[in-house]
Amino acid sequence: TLLFEEDFLPLVSDSWISGGDAPRGGVALAGFLALSVVPSLLARATTGAFGRGKFSLSEFLGNALHRSPPVLFLIIVLLFRWTDAVEGWTGQSASFTDWPEPALLLALFPFVAFQLLAIDARVRLKDSRAEHRAQERSFQSRLFFSALVPFLIYLAVVLIVGWEPGVRARIDGVDSWRVAFSACVLGLFVLCMPSILRNTWRTDPLTPGPQREMLENLAARAGFRCRDLLIWHTGHRMANAAVVGMTPRTRVVLLSDSLLSMLPSRE
Repeated sequence: TLLFEEDFLPLVSDSWISGGDAPRGGVALAGFLALSVVPSLLARATTGAFGRGKFSLSEFLGNALHRSPPVLFLIIVLLFRWTDAVEGWTGQSASFTDWPEPALLLALFPFVAFQLLAIDARVRLKDSRAEHRAQERSFQSRLFFSALVPFLIYLAVVLIVGWEPGVRARIDGVDSWRVAFSACVLGLFVLCMPSILRNTWRTDPLTPGPQREMLENLAARAGFRCRDLLIWHTGHRMANAAVVGMTPRTRVVLLSDSLLSMLPSRE
């Protein structure tokens, strides 16, 4: 036993530290590259099934393409051990349950990549015109990043707060600190959300004119106050509207271009 502990274990440990993570990282990268072609393959299979008149199969494959990013992400994490590889590369925790570390950004990279690849594949299914594809790709990507930015803000706040070990320990171990921290993060989201949507979506202030004057008069009669009235440029893909923000100084009203063009002024 002493011979094993003194002579053999150090050799095993050194070989594991120096080269043990390399194969794991290589397998993870190979898995990422292999899974990256899945959205394109699903798009081609969808087109092929539709061309052969197999409409039910084509619809099934199209839905599979739409839902593929989270499934592919689970495969690369569970089967190809992506987070383990990230921990080996960075020396930081890439766990989704522990206190977040910067390595978590690299751990989430495959999900972002799979989502963008799936968006591109779906766009290619809808239209063959390059200009229309670019517009649709931009629109769908902006929607995706508008959902991703709040998480990035949360991660930045957690990393900044966690930089001080004493504060991090209190938040982890004291309920009152944890509740206060959660409330502050939630308040930050509420304050930032109008700005996030305004900048991630393609928006412009509603131009001065009869339409804006009518809406401002209506708001005044209703006692409603907001920071601005915005046109949401969707390429006439979506007829929708939203009021975002809890306070008059941050609140914005978003009206999509399609909604403004299809409804009469009174409606």
